[in-house]
Amino acid sequence: APRQFPQQRWNLLLLCHRRLRSVSGSWALRQHGRLPAQRRQPRHCIALAFAGIVIATTSARQRCARSKGAPALAPLPGAKDTTPAADPAPASPAAATKADPATAAPEPTAKAAPAPEPAAATAAPGPGKTPLEVFARPFDASPGLPLFALVLVDPGTPGLDRAALAALPFPVSFVIDPQSPAAAAAASTYRAAGQEVLMQAPALAADTPASEVAQSFQRLDLALPQAVALADLSGGLVMGDLGRAVLPILTTQGRGLLTLNQALARTDLNLPVMTIFASLDAAAGPDQLRQSLDSAATQARKDGRAVLALPASPQMAALLRDWAAGPTAAPLALAPVSATLAPR
Repeated sequence: APRQFPQQRWNLLLLCHRRLRSVSGSWALRQHGRLPAQRRQPRHCIALAFAGIVIATTSARQRCARSKGAPALAPLPGAKDTTPAADPAPASPAAATKADPATAAPEPTAKAAPAPEPAAATAAPGPGKTPLEVFARPFDASPGLPLFALVLVDPGTPGLDRAALAALPFPVSFVIDPQSPAAAAAASTYRAAGQEVLMQAPALAADTPASEVAQSFQRLDLALPQAVALADLSGGLVMGDLGRAVLPILTTQGRGLLTLNQALARTDLNLPVMTIFASLDAAAGPDQLRQSLDSAATQARKDGRAVLALPASPQMAALLRDWAAGPTAAPLALAPVSATLAPR
């Protein structure tokens, strides 16, 4: 009634209502209407308005907390929170990729090109697969062309530029000593360039027991699982009792055999075998190396395939590039060792 609630008090309450414009303001009006007439005093009106302001502030803080994902503040005792839960706004692509400048890492100025992926560089062959099948370099020669495989024997020295040798523009196979400290790094470099690696035969005495031979080859297999074949550069490993112990191991491991033993290549064995035409060491000079290349190329044209073993020296990359561009290399197909091991 106007007599009990003068106009200035209505103006004060209406002003609070306009200011709040929220559920809390309506709550204050309803609460004031429920008061007995004797308690509808200005101080009660101001107290209710102040309570509405507190409730509105609490509701606003709760909305802010929900939008930021933080836990909402607890409502006032006895007050009922009627603020609807704010739906999470859909994140725009720009907002999703925008990072905090204080914590975000600096973006690269240019996208780095992916490194060349090694062709099964260190992975062990799967069930039913042999190292010769898994790690052989893909090769498709023209029909009728003789195959000529160049084999470079890695000396294991740390100063050798293996990347330059591996980057030759034609297939080259590398013989690595699995017991060398640089064997793993060298194999990784050659395999990353797509070249094949071979396992150098260990120095075993002729009377080595078969059990020790098996253990030795097991260690070599673990040290160089990417080897497609065993390179017997002396020709003595596969002779006599020692040969009868080694050959079944190579068959079980699924590797081929390169050997200087001419008689073994004519033997009917249950594994791929290829005879090495010649094996030169680091003492050979440039003229002798070129002469051996020419002779091996002639042998390849005669027999349909040939393998030549050369030392992996710093000058070998340039020498092989020059020889391959010369007339003696034609018509030949420079091939990986695995291609010469395959039946033709």
